[in-house]
Amino acid sequence: MQKEKEITEKQEKVQTKYDRKVEARKVAEEKERKTQKIMKWSGILLCVAIVAGTIAGIGSSIYKKQAALHKTFLQIGSHEITRQEYDYYYYSAMQEYQTTYGSILGMMGVDFSKDLSKQPYTDIMSWQDFFDKAATEQLTQVKIILDEAAEKGFTTDTADSYSVFQQNLSAGAEAAGVTLAQYYKDTYGSYATPDNIAPIVKENILASAYSEELLQQNKPDESEVSAYYEAHKNEYDTVDYRILPFTADLEAEATEDEVADALTVLSRTAEEMKEEIEAGGDFAQLCLKYAQDAILAEYEDTEQDASLQENAGYAQTNSVYGEWLFDEARKAGDLTVVSDNTNRECYVVEFLARNAEETTNETISNTLAAEAVQTYINSKKDQYAVSGKLEYLDKEEAQYAAEEAQRAQTEEAESTQETESAQAAE
Repeated sequence: MQKEKEITEKQEKVQTKYDRKVEARKVAEEKERKTQKIMKWSGILLCVAIVAGTIAGIGSSIYKKQAALHKTFLQIGSHEITRQEYDYYYYSAMQEYQTTYGSILGMMGVDFSKDLSKQPYTDIMSWQDFFDKAATEQLTQVKIILDEAAEKGFTTDTADSYSVFQQNLSAGAEAAGVTLAQYYKDTYGSYATPDNIAPIVKENILASAYSEELLQQNKPDESEVSAYYEAHKNEYDTVDYRILPFTADLEAEATEDEVADALTVLSRTAEEMKEEIEAGGDFAQLCLKYAQDAILAEYEDTEQDASLQENAGYAQTNSVYGEWLFDEARKAGDLTVVSDNTNRECYVVEFLARNAEETTNETISNTLAAEAVQTYINSKKDQYAVSGKLEYLDKEEAQYAAEEAQRAQTEEAESTQETESAQAAE
């Protein structure tokens, strides 16, 4: 018995190299099995988290889109404006500004590739505030016109105009090299699609049509047009004239006396030229004789008449001789010599003709009609108060309060000064 026990214990204690490999493999497999189980559940949990995050993101995006299309972003009178409708006018205002000032945008101080809210328009308002205000004012005007149209029972067929709008958008997308869907978003905001923009565009077409109706209803009669023209001739007429400048050769630091002396000398030369013209000389030919060396080549150019200025408007003409040219007493052939101390020049000027455009009466009629319609619309604005989360509204109110305070302070100071002056006089 004792011997059998010793044999058994020996068998249990003795383990071959093969036995150790088998045992090690079993331990490793069990460990791997547990690791795989842990990783499997971790992967499932991670996938759940990713899916949940994706669903949350999609849900947030859907909520924002639904809010943009259905929730009130701005209140104008009784009209509830959605973000999408607001964006239509906001983006339109920016596009109109870019079209109008495209070549000089750098000089205007705005960069559309950067955040407009961080670019100052005034000390108080940013460029985003500027376009927020422009969009809101346009929206207000459209809503006033639409309400007036509804009240008068005015309707119009928007089909043709809307078709043209669609064609223009398609052409724009093709020119930009993007899909139509993307072009709508680029043009009218992140949530814009052909379907949700359509009713806004059609409303705008209706408002434009009724605006034309209002303009026709407010056309002035001929006597009003004539009276307006007589009071504003210089805004509509142009003049033709000839001119030759004489420039003083002076240092930038020249004194007023030195400038005056130089212009006196130049004036004598200019008077000599004027006398030759009055004696029958030709203005253009005499320019070749009297033009200073710095500009002589311009007058020697046979392909252009450098001295001749045609259809010059009052606002674009140097006031030094502009007043003389636009004086109603002017007649063809009148000559003058004038000095310009600011530019250190004097000029020989010959009046040729005053021109009244054939379309002047039509232009004036349209102007007066537009002013009448705008006055009427402005009279309605008190009924269309604007409220919403636009920063410019608060800034504008603060600016108005500051201006009112400054005005009151100025009036008080003036009143005090008048009282003190009156007391001193007594």
